[in-house]
Amino acid sequence: MFSIRAKYKEGQFHLDEPVFQKTPAKVIITLIEPTLEPEPGEASGELTEEQKQALRKYERFAAKGKIVISQDNIEETMQLHDYSSGGLSFLSVTPFEKGLLLKAALKDPLDLQNSVLDFEFEVARSVLQEHHYQIGCKFTDNIDEELWHSLMRMH
Repeated sequence: MFSIRAKYKEGQFHLDEPVFQKTPAKVIITLIEPTLEPEPGEASGELTEEQKQALRKYERFAAKGKIVISQDNIEETMQLHDYSSGGLSFLSVTPFEKGLLLKAALKDPLDLQNSVLDFEFEVARSVLQEHHYQIGCKFTDNIDEELWHSLMRMH
């Protein structure tokens, strides 16, 4: 088994180096999130909003309310930023390490001692904004989309 990097562009994979394989082989392709680094010959690595939206697997919705993050038996309440069927983002004064698994809960707004939904997610990125970090996360399990949307409307 071996790995080789390639770029996916215009419907084709372009290998970064040649492959010399004499016998047929099965291939497993792992797509890694695109980076904002410019390709050789490109003027800028910045993607337009339309390009970013096209790369997203799920539609995002603005979120109101709070999320409770549990880490090392400590609960911390964070402001939600947005959500989708695949994940959510929240605001924090400190960055979170990419790949970190977190447990979270949406609390009942009428009884903050009770959770209406407990779930786990993985930190995908921490992006520094003006005075805080936007922490982007992806769910580790499938979440019922109807339930998720209805809960987010409650918060």
